[in-house]
Parts: sequence; structure tokens; C-alpha cells
Amino acid sequence: MKNLLVALAALILITAGAPAAPAAQPADFEAQAQFAEGNPPVIPHKIVDNANGESCLACHLDLSGASKAPLCPHPVRIYCTSCHVRSDLGTPAAAKKAKKK
Repeated sequence: MKNLLVALAALILITAGAPAAPAAQPADFEAQAQFAEGNPPVIPHKIVDNANGESCLACHLDLSGASKAPLCPHPVRIYCTSCHVRSDLGTPAAAKKAKKK
């Protein structure tokens, strides 16, 4: 009788299957970055892969206001992408381009 109960329990567990996985939701990296307290803001525009601070500061240190870009609070730090993340990295199109390279 004990063997029958064990076999029945095993049969129930095998046929029950795994619980259904929740549907995958698309990642919204930019919205998530807004809620990441204390993290630097994302770069909301395309930049070249080898961009340095000089190309960033051309607009972000423009005191005339012609570029409409926010002023950089720390212009001596010229490696912007060591802290700031490009926002186009999270898009499916950017992921496809990265795979092609």
C-alpha cells in the first residue's frame, strides 16, 4: 500500500508540471533610470563609441546657451561614459546593431 501511495504522489507531481512563468515585460531602461536614486542621468542622445569629454563639453559647457544642453557640473571629469550610460543601449534597435558588429 505504501508503494502505491508513493507512486501515486510521484505521478501527481510529474503530471502537474511547472508553474507558468509570468509573461516577459519589455524593459524600459530610461524609466528605470529615473527611479535609480543617486545614479547619474542617462545620456538622452546618440554619441560616438569613442566619445571623450571634449566632444561632450562642446555643448555642455556652452555658457552662451545656444546649444540648449544642460551645463556640466563637473567639466574636469572628461570620461563621461564611465558614469553616464547611453540611453540608446536599451532599445531593441541598438541591441540588433550591437550584435551585427
